[in-house]
Amino acid sequence: MAGRSDAATELAGHGCTRCDKQRQRNRQQGPHRDCRREKGIKSQPLSGDERVKSYEAASRNKTQALLTVREKSYGQRITVPSSEWEFASCVKDSRTGRETIKPSSEELYLPSGFKPGHIYEFIYPAKNPLVLGLGFAVVRDLISFLRYQSKDAAGRANPLAAGNKAAGIHYAYGWGRSQSGRFLRDFVYHGFNEDESQRKVFDAIAPHVAGGGRLFLNYEFARPVTSSQQHTNQLEPELFPHAYNVLKDAQTGRRDGILKRPKTDPYVFSHADFDRVLAEAWVSRAHRRQRARCHTAG
Repeated sequence: MAGRSDAATELAGHGCTRCDKQRQRNRQQGPHRDCRREKGIKSQPLSGDERVKSYEAASRNKTQALLTVREKSYGQRITVPSSEWEFASCVKDSRTGRETIKPSSEELYLPSGFKPGHIYEFIYPAKNPLVLGLGFAVVRDLISFLRYQSKDAAGRANPLAAGNKAAGIHYAYGWGRSQSGRFLRDFVYHGFNEDESQRKVFDAIAPHVAGGGRLFLNYEFARPVTSSQQHTNQLEPELFPHAYNVLKDAQTGRRDGILKRPKTDPYVFSHADFDRVLAEAWVSRAHRRQRARCHTAG
């Protein structure tokens, strides 16, 4: 749920995974999410995930928002009347059992509670998208400073550069699991493994159980956590390219790959334990063409 834009969020029951996709009918269109909740939950963040900050609703006027519910991913969406939900939070006192309801631009309240196992999709006007793509530049500049500089522009010393050493470290390696593994793949794809002096940042990276995914990060109304699953979060973006080497996308004819800058591209160590490989292949839909490519492209 989010965006000055219309945002769509999907919410469901049992454990929470949220989906954030920017469905752009126009510049006013916001993200889309999907999440599962436990029985008895009456309110949850518009992001659909308590770990992720919600995009604030631009207006709490319910005529500008739409909430639907369905039992299966491809089932018919049933509109939930606006009289049955609110832009509000519900906090229950564990000692007295008393519920406190407060208006909120970042939470959705359902007095009857969210039904476990059902998917709730919420479209609303949102505002103030975060510039999350700056994280790539922060990582690039930090690692480059630790590798190549003895002090920064303000004269502060490199903490890893002992004595009169010109730099703190000779080699840098990046390791990331799941979403942070996707971050490393996207970091390299967008060219951030080359610093502003055209030097290599990471000598090698090891994305662990990241599948063929990247991140939906360098976009308006971006989300740091995305993963299209077999039964949930199916509207989450899975962005081309998926393979390290440059390949042609059979659907669009576009040619692209993650490793396309030979002078500064890192070595890539790709590995996964057996159980996680199965999860990537079936739950995360790696058996589909776009996911499988990262494992078959060589």
